[in-house]
Amino acid sequence: MKLLLEILSMKRPHGGAGERYVAEEILTRLPGELDVFSDLLGEPMAYVYTTDPKSQSLFVAHLDTMHREDGDNPVVYDMEKDALYKTDGTRLGADDAAGCWLLYKMAEARVPGKYLFTVGEERGGVGAKWLADNAAEWLSGFDRAIAFDRKGTSSVITHQAWGRCCSDEFATALALGLSTTMPHEFKPDSGGIYTDTAEFTELVSECTNISVGYHKEHTALETLDVAYLKNLLAGCLLVDWEGLPTKRDSTKVEDIWDRWGFEDRPCADLGAVMAMDDEGIYDWVYSNPEEAAELIISMKEV
Repeated sequence: MKLLLEILSMKRPHGGAGERYVAEEILTRLPGELDVFSDLLGEPMAYVYTTDPKSQSLFVAHLDTMHREDGDNPVVYDMEKDALYKTDGTRLGADDAAGCWLLYKMAEARVPGKYLFTVGEERGGVGAKWLADNAAEWLSGFDRAIAFDRKGTSSVITHQAWGRCCSDEFATALALGLSTTMPHEFKPDSGGIYTDTAEFTELVSECTNISVGYHKEHTALETLDVAYLKNLLAGCLLVDWEGLPTKRDSTKVEDIWDRWGFEDRPCADLGAVMAMDDEGIYDWVYSNPEEAAELIISMKEV
């Protein structure tokens, strides 16, 4: 709890002091070296911690939150429910403090893999896009990229953004592995929207996103199910990540519209969406998932 509360105690807007603090002050507590991917201006795009250089598993979380400015972020802990939330009308930031905490604890337990902490996911996958464009060879060395950045308590995402991101065989095997080690039933979920691993689908065969227990993210009503998150950690320590099947051909993209049976792609008014406040965008995305996916596709094509 102490580490999780420390991460949540600060707002972490992209490019701000909070985002950098988690990377440079918290992640560096892990023994050994923390590698940094930086752009030509020397700005960090992602941080990587390695427990096994031979592993083909890449675990992913993002450092930033939806906050617009740095500052303290006091949270409320409900001991009876083992949950965290806010009461001051601002966001909790469990998206993706939960994923950062989970990766840290997995790395601390020496689960074989490489641990990727990206910047700017909430600003359109800034770090992940940069990696896909500038570190493609490095990313292609992985069989699987698992993000921990999904709402709820049951999802193993198979489709996000502009199409399929992992095979049904991979998702089913991972869902079964997690379900047998925790008191929660996981299942493949084709309703993903977007996280960093969406940027890796043409380079890594199996890309997914796992539920980490937050709800109503991007709003002042966001909560985090801490009991679930602790159980998820216990399950992640037992999964045979290297033994998961690798079936998807990353060179063949299955269009999400074919998957959902659309003859004509719906259109979204980008200007109208961008004029909404954050809570308005949140409500619009979850009420109009098809249009949201189309909007993401059009932004990628640009």
